[in-house]
Amino acid sequence: MPRDVGSYTDRDHYRSGDRVNLWGVVRARASGTVPATVTVQLTPYSYDDDAIRPPVASVDLKPGGTGAFTQSLPLTGLADGFYTIELKIGSEVVALVKSTEVSIAAL
Repeated sequence: MPRDVGSYTDRDHYRSGDRVNLWGVVRARASGTVPATVTVQLTPYSYDDDAIRPPVASVDLKPGGTGAFTQSLPLTGLADGFYTIELKIGSEVVALVKSTEVSIAAL
């Protein structure tokens, strides 16, 4: 099902212990139907292969009536490196936030 999805984070680089603040909108394009639940997952970035990595953090959010949402995801106990943030409805990945990695770096 085609969806309108827009999602953003407050910045690109974080330190372990920070929180990623994200916001956006998700809804069906034709009908405007809003999913009951969207899962936000933080997953280590895969440099060498296309292996599926298990998420290191996950939170479910409930979009409002228009599909808009805000969420804060804690980055506790993570190793320095690169991570991706995915938005999922059920098992379907509907967005990679910014289509880039989020860096957890000791700055």
